[in-house]
Amino acid sequence: MSKVRHEIPLKRRRNKETDYRKRLALLKSEKHRIVIRKSNKYINAQLVKYSTHGDETVVSAFSRELNKLGFVGTKNIPSCYLTGYLLGKKALSKGLKEAIVDIGIQTPQHKSRLFAMVKGILDAGLAVPFDVKALPTENMLSGKTIEDYAKSLDKEKFEKKFSAYLKQGFDPKNMVNAFNTTKKKIDENKV
Repeated sequence: MSKVRHEIPLKRRRNKETDYRKRLALLKSEKHRIVIRKSNKYINAQLVKYSTHGDETVVSAFSRELNKLGFVGTKNIPSCYLTGYLLGKKALSKGLKEAIVDIGIQTPQHKSRLFAMVKGILDAGLAVPFDVKALPTENMLSGKTIEDYAKSLDKEKFEKKFSAYLKQGFDPKNMVNAFNTTKKKIDENKV
């Protein structure tokens, strides 16, 4: 009778938290990693360096920081771009010049929030390898598409679709203006 040996995967792999092959490939590059993670309400990014004691966070940016700058919306494409832009400015102030993106086990989709964050990091001046086809358009990044959609709806549908924005006292029909003012505030703050 033959005996079958079954190898149990590591705990973090079983829980779908870590892809060890991808992590090892990123660590071999010996560059800082930009770790992008999404939650149900926010998106955050951390610039991390490897250490034998564990990964060390050098700089971090969270989409909830945008509320302090006057931008409402913590998980749409414009807020992801601004969060990436904020992270890039913070990284440059720490003297970092380049990094690589670590999205973990998330499936990358072109023109998604992940790539909006990468575009923000690039526009801030940090060198990151990327594919131009994957980046969202300028209209998507600035919130023009959201603004146009909000203007096209009748009043009842508008109040239903954008109720969370309206509760916070924000008019999505002014998304581009809010985006531009927040980006200027990030530039002026010298983070």
